[in-house]
Amino acid sequence: MRIHGSCHCGNVGYRLDWLPEPAVIPARACGCTFCVRHGGVWTSCPTGELVVRVRDPARVSRYGFGTRTADFHVCAVCGGVPVVTSEIDGTTYAVVSVNAMQDVDPARLARAPVSFDGEDVAQRLQRRVRGWIPKVRFEFGADDARAALPVVPVQERYAESYRECLDVVARERRYLALTEALPLERVRAFVAGNVADDAIQFFALDGERVVGWADVLPGWGPALAHCGTLGMGVHPDYRGRGLGTRLLAACIDKAWRKGLTRLQLEARSDNHRAIALYERHGFEREAVKPRAMRFDGVDYDALQMRLLKDRG
Repeated sequence: MRIHGSCHCGNVGYRLDWLPEPAVIPARACGCTFCVRHGGVWTSCPTGELVVRVRDPARVSRYGFGTRTADFHVCAVCGGVPVVTSEIDGTTYAVVSVNAMQDVDPARLARAPVSFDGEDVAQRLQRRVRGWIPKVRFEFGADDARAALPVVPVQERYAESYRECLDVVARERRYLALTEALPLERVRAFVAGNVADDAIQFFALDGERVVGWADVLPGWGPALAHCGTLGMGVHPDYRGRGLGTRLLAACIDKAWRKGLTRLQLEARSDNHRAIALYERHGFEREAVKPRAMRFDGVDYDALQMRLLKDRG
């Protein structure tokens, strides 16, 4: 399971690969004075891997208190604390803030208060070695670098790479109606038709590799010609870096220029990260469709959303 999180402004973000996927995520509400005052609720996976991305290291401070064996990484821009680390025998261990998570269903969190009063330093460090995330890597300026990746209109030469990206996202069995990509020839025909029609479709590229896409498919008849249905996806290795925002903005801009006045979409109701992205761009919730999606025999509700062009 891949979990993304960040402080409020996005200066400090993380990507946690939780292995194996958990049934529930423990959420520990720490009782220390700092966490009580800042609403600190933490989690960790001792078999997981964590990447922490810092856009501007000059705007992050490390705060320690008490035994000073842990560093709270505090964003100086927004005050958020998404990560805590502890250096033990040359290894960096970490916990991440549950409140900073962007794409986890709150119902999956098992919240409980914890207190570590009475631990001596040795006991505290041993507990962290046993329970904190042991594989931690920091990247600096990575978000800005990825944000510079180009977003380009659909082109036939990217059809195969687009299919590969689509297949990765589909096989996550969470975000798309498809659970695997269509055959390459059908994808090539779809892309060629979009190029010929000047369709609303954009690719995010890393070199020649498609790492995200977004498209708006028009309504099928005259009475629906003013409507378009949005679909999009970003490769899991490139999420949380602003590509979805840029792809969506490009589609909305072209949709309005081509005369559409209503955009609509459906998202699985527990896809909180995507729903938040759509709402930031003005999409509003219209309805919940009960049991609208089924993956591996499990039914999920779908959220129907719409964006209307300003009549002014």
